[in-house]
Amino acid sequence: THVENERQKLLRWLFVIAGFSCLVFVVGIVLTRRYIVGPLQNANLAALRISRGDFSQRLNITSRDELARLAVAFNEMAAEVERLLGTLKLRHKQAETSTRQFRAVIEGAADAIVLMGEDGLIEQFNRAAERLFGYERNEAIGQPVTMLMPETYRERHNDGLRQYLTTGRSTKMGMLHQIEGARKDGTIFAGEITISATIADGRSTFMGVLRDITARLDAEL
Repeated sequence: THVENERQKLLRWLFVIAGFSCLVFVVGIVLTRRYIVGPLQNANLAALRISRGDFSQRLNITSRDELARLAVAFNEMAAEVERLLGTLKLRHKQAETSTRQFRAVIEGAADAIVLMGEDGLIEQFNRAAERLFGYERNEAIGQPVTMLMPETYRERHNDGLRQYLTTGRSTKMGMLHQIEGARKDGTIFAGEITISATIADGRSTFMGVLRDITARLDAEL
């Protein structure tokens, strides 16, 4: 009948619409995975590799949507991090080279060289200082620098250090002046010293360059 024909026609259209809807759904899943989920997974993997130190990672997304803009931003960020890391490594290498050169100069110096922190403790003690004072390097480093001077000088030294750290001024800084030094065996000798100060990262370091002038003074008598 006419009604039955119309009902059959409606059913066929419903089947067509249902099939088309299924096809659209499947295609949507495929496209979503290809153009959204896949790129996001790649981005996550690249970020993970970067976090582990591989800064060469880049995203390759050829579309022109928001994901593509995200990829461009990600790649720019990774390139900048890689550049900064390279600069940091270069500066670290240069600093290590400068430190080695500085230590080589100190170790090769004929005069005793002692580096002291603003806490008054010895930080560097070269070979000439070992010969002059009789202490091994590992005995001296970390000890108060006042152990290298007679008792009568120690309080004066501490007062001068406190004054310099407070005011930034000292009548002894950069000037050659005569002192007395105390060796490990307790003997006292006449010496000349020049003290200089540097400030790095808000912390002062003092370098004393010292020589024994006992023989010269004896010759002058």
